[in-house]
Formats: sequence, structure tokens, C-alpha cells
Amino acid sequence: MNSGPNQPNFYSTPPPYSQGQPGYGQPPYAVPPLPGYAQPKPPRKRRTFLWIFLGIIVVLLLACGGGFFVLSRFISNNPATNTVNAYYDAIKR
Repeated sequence: MNSGPNQPNFYSTPPPYSQGQPGYGQPPYAVPPLPGYAQPKPPRKRRTFLWIFLGIIVVLLLACGGGFFVLSRFISNNPATNTVNAYYDAIKR
């Protein structure tokens, strides 16, 4: 498949771009920034997931602490426990 003199060559390299075009991401004009101008700060990241996670941990700790408190009060005021403790005290004497 030779390309003839009247047929275009599709495998040739494209011509180089002219030097007058600006590069990608650069403005077509070269104006320096104003003195004292600073880049704006990026927006702060939201930490919603962190606060939800910490809230769940606090609720679980309070629930476990409250459950332990209620359970310890129930065990110390249980009549069966009081009877067994009285029996052990009688044996020690």
C-alpha cells in the first residue's frame, strides 16, 4: 500500500504548532499578580463523619456506664445476695 503522489499520507506527523499559542492552563497574557495579593484559602473540609462517630462512642460509653451502675445496685440489694453474705458472715465468726 504505497501512497501515490496524488493521495494524502495519513501516517505522516502533524505540523508543529505555532509559537504564539500559550501553553495549557496559562493565560494568553502575562500580567504579574498585584502586590500583597494572596491566594484564597481552600474551603475547610467538613468533619461530619468524625462528629457522628464520636457521638456514637459517647452514647455507648454512657449506656455501658449506666448499665454497670444499675447492675451493681441490683446485685448489692438482691435478697439472695444478702442471705448468702449473712451466711458467710455467720461461718466466719
